[in-house]
Amino acid sequence: MILLFAILLVLVATVVLLIVPIRHRTGLETEWDDPTPERYLQDMAARTLPRPAGTA
Repeated sequence: MILLFAILLVLVATVVLLIVPIRHRTGLETEWDDPTPERYLQDMAARTLPRPAGTA
């Protein structure tokens, strides 16, 4: 019985270790992964987008 539990535990750990990197690599993150996605987007826009004419 203990051997069965150990095998099951190894299988579950293997699946978790395979799923987590795939999830992050494919961009399937949710809003819970980044608590402030709006702030991140604003920061990225401020750095990469051109400023409107007439602003310093």
